[in-house]
Amino acid sequence: MNQEFQNLLMHLQQPSSKLGIRSLAGAVAHSIATLPLPYPTTVAASVIASPRWNDSNVTLLLTAFRQAVHTKRTILNAEPGSLLSPTRSTRFKQWTRGVYDGLKTGNVTLRGAALGGLLLGLEDVKNELDAGLVRSRVEDEVVVAFAELFDAPNTGDDWEQEFQPSTKSTSSQFITHTWRRLFSIDAPMQIRYSALPGN
Repeated sequence: MNQEFQNLLMHLQQPSSKLGIRSLAGAVAHSIATLPLPYPTTVAASVIASPRWNDSNVTLLLTAFRQAVHTKRTILNAEPGSLLSPTRSTRFKQWTRGVYDGLKTGNVTLRGAALGGLLLGLEDVKNELDAGLVRSRVEDEVVVAFAELFDAPNTGDDWEQEFQPSTKSTSSQFITHTWRRLFSIDAPMQIRYSALPGN
């Protein structure tokens, strides 16, 4: 098993470690972008399940997934192509699907932050790389996460309550603002956002 992968999982599984949260976020972005499939899927799922994230640092999660897209673009641009290997576009779509597959379940705010970062990254590089239908699936999941977070009753355990939209934390406001930016990316996203209750 890849040693980098093992070390990252070890840090993600612990409530605290010697690796600071900013360094951990950087390691997440690097690993998701550089490790071969299917590692990015497992890393993404492990990130969402990690106890290291809370209301004070969840914005780093969004940034990590956005950065992972940029790093992956750089890697693909540097790789030599050949007639026998998949095209750069195909490899990017496969990678995006792999990351997306790891973000289908988990805490709604962590999932929304990661998916939001992934979608912002896809938007950043869309003129160079097209994620195809996978992008539409990511958009759908962001809408679902948004609806779950802001329509959910203020009940549940302390972890869930920490991320309720009624809080006035900086990160909650940042995520709300970011998701509103996501919904202004293109017409389909705007239509889906406007169909949510309260809009």
